[in-house]
Amino acid sequence: MLADKSNDSISKADVFLGLGWLYSFYKRNNEALKYFDHSLKIRKNLVENNTLNIGYLVENYFSIASHYRVNKKREKARTYLDSIKILKQQNFIDEDFYSLSESGYLYAMEGEYDKGLEQLQQSRAYFKSHNPSYLVVINALLGNIYRKMGDLTKSETYLKESLKISDLYSSHLDYKLFVYEEL
Repeated sequence: MLADKSNDSISKADVFLGLGWLYSFYKRNNEALKYFDHSLKIRKNLVENNTLNIGYLVENYFSIASHYRVNKKREKARTYLDSIKILKQQNFIDEDFYSLSESGYLYAMEGEYDKGLEQLQQSRAYFKSHNPSYLVVINALLGNIYRKMGDLTKSETYLKESLKISDLYSSHLDYKLFVYEEL
């Protein structure tokens, strides 16, 4: 692979992370985790050598947490979200709304609906102005939570909004199938 021939470790870590996402998207879980792990190891080494800001590890931990959440392995997802929390506290890293949304979803799936919904609504407000295409994911998660809570009207509203935003931005197309299954 070209990334292996490169002496650019930063780019190599980015490529491996991207491959992890692609394998995850296609449900090739072992390969996804292998590439996520390759990226994480490279980035940890770069951080240790003061070549890369420690904040980049948050992206790796988030990717792995999201992968586990999608595959319904909540305990493993929570472990990586806890790693993000510790990393942020120890290194004074600002709030990360991607991991906050994952955390919120897990809280809701564990029955802590108020806490979960609060975190997801905070994330939703952030993404409205900073990355509206990510609302595809946020609204799908909210729709799923409200369905689990028995509020089918709110569930349908969020799920349809997720589809609308996905079409508008042609993004997070993998969530369309999930949303249609929920509807």
